[in-house]
Amino acid sequence: MARTAAAPARPDLDRLRAATTEAGFEALLLTSAAARGHVLGAEHAVVVLTAAGTVAGGPDPAGTLRAAGAGTGPAGFEDDLPWEVFGRLSNTGITLRPAADLIFGELIRGADAEAAAELAAVGYTAVMDHLHVGMDVREITANVDRSLRRAGGLLGWYPPGAGVGSDLVTMHGHDPRTAQLTATSPLHYTLHPVLDGCQGFATATAILSKATPALRDTAESCSAATESLIAALRPGAPLRDGFAAAAREFGDRPGSSRIFALRGGSALPLGPSSELLGEPGTVLGVRATVAAPEGGAVELAETVLITGSGPQRLAKTPLRLVELY
Repeated sequence: MARTAAAPARPDLDRLRAATTEAGFEALLLTSAAARGHVLGAEHAVVVLTAAGTVAGGPDPAGTLRAAGAGTGPAGFEDDLPWEVFGRLSNTGITLRPAADLIFGELIRGADAEAAAELAAVGYTAVMDHLHVGMDVREITANVDRSLRRAGGLLGWYPPGAGVGSDLVTMHGHDPRTAQLTATSPLHYTLHPVLDGCQGFATATAILSKATPALRDTAESCSAATESLIAALRPGAPLRDGFAAAAREFGDRPGSSRIFALRGGSALPLGPSSELLGEPGTVLGVRATVAAPEGGAVELAETVLITGSGPQRLAKTPLRLVELY
């Protein structure tokens, strides 16, 4: 069994510790890859940060809390607490209270995402410059890896269930039998390099033929939803307003939108009932997806910095369907 490790918290976690104290928590129980990675390391199944300034990582939630000197006061937990963690804490006397906004708020503040977003833009060009019918997706991965590593991007992360690719780019829309691109299926690909602990985030969609009217209609809906989501991310406005803004553009189309924190070497989604407000200096990833009636989907994403005057796009990849034929 992995050993539970305890140590003093880093000075850069003081803001999170102060927020923990102010919220009345003795400790935070961190289970998402992003939060674990930010505080101590995603290799630990569970990470604990106490208000008193101790961090611990280990395999067992109750043991990790106690190793950090906690377990008698309330512990804050994230959205989507794994059932196995909840089960291990049953009948231990440990009190759990929701703390998703507190944790998400830490992961969207203090990030310098511009350089990582620039790497994502480099990856976009590495893909678009070479796309053709019959291209093997492994060639796309090699092109992106080579371009990003030449530009200084040595690390990335592989999102669970993200499709084929690498830790720097993942793709959907190829022929799964041959791993090749076709003329009629939209290819959407996501760039997710990590630099200085923050992810650059961008998704583009291309079709290697003239798009049908139905696909163009889908793409226009996705583009409008993405732009409206970004425009809703203003100082003082609830971040969840972005979901409503995107939904208005989807209309009756099968679309979805997400807002992510990009620190910790991963991406943590914002809960739909979040009470967090936009603040200058906040960095977010946004994504909109609309299913195409003829199969596949159009997906667009961007890295966004909230400034005092509103949202600023950092990757600046096109928020539209790209037709290549």
